[in-house]
Amino acid sequence: MTSDHYAIRARQEDLELVVTGPWSAAAERALLTGEADRLVLNYALGFNEPSLDFLRNLPIRQLVILDRGVKDLEPIYSLAPTLQLLELTTNPSLTLDLSRLELLTSLGADWAQVKDSIAGARRLRYLFLLRYDRPDISPLSSLSRLVGMTMKDKPRLRSLDGLAELHNIKELSIFSAGQLDDTGALKDVETIESLELQSCGRLSSISDISCCLGLKSLNFSECGEIDSLSSIRNLARLETLYLFGTTNIKDGDLTPLLELPRLHELRMQDRRHYNPRVKDIQAILPRLT
Repeated sequence: MTSDHYAIRARQEDLELVVTGPWSAAAERALLTGEADRLVLNYALGFNEPSLDFLRNLPIRQLVILDRGVKDLEPIYSLAPTLQLLELTTNPSLTLDLSRLELLTSLGADWAQVKDSIAGARRLRYLFLLRYDRPDISPLSSLSRLVGMTMKDKPRLRSLDGLAELHNIKELSIFSAGQLDDTGALKDVETIESLELQSCGRLSSISDISCCLGLKSLNFSECGEIDSLSSIRNLARLETLYLFGTTNIKDGDLTPLLELPRLHELRMQDRRHYNPRVKDIQAILPRLT
């Protein structure tokens, strides 16, 4: 950290500039000279500015804002010539016109901020949404380049209809969708490799994943009572399986897990009616890889 209220931090593939106080000329110079091309504005780390006007025309490739005190997002549009990643945790009433950010490939935001322009964000490859309020995924069906999508903060999904239109989707994570009870769309999705449906209490079956033959990671935790695991026995590429917490396999038959040749990580709550026992399966997993 410097006396100019910013710090340069190394990440896996790049460097980020984290603002730790008021905006400074030194921080601006660091971005203009290429010391970093990712900018983090987080009130919890000290960022303290009433306006984003200082952003105008900076050569920023990635921008992360976590500050619900921000009043206006308009200056973000001046970053359009370079901006590829945008993560927003701001007042949900501040909306974005994604058609003005043509290079954007990764987005995190509240659904209310982007719902009116999301159809035009056709370059998006990664999408993180809070408080999604539509009953299915069809409003996102135009995002044909999407590879990964996450929904959190109690999305109001009832079904996964529309998922098959996302022809490149590989990673789908949905958390706390308490009304979700229809996963039939998974039958038509062959590209998916990672699936998380956690804390979705109305789901009682995982039979729809039997056609997801490329699946490598499955998280079906905190989901209540599931009829059977028989539908996963054909998932020959499955490597990690999470069924922890309240998820309970009704028929108690865990033998399908012994038929997964690449499974090397299993996390689930053991129960008296399970056969074989979870600990016994975990003990032999190294021999199954």
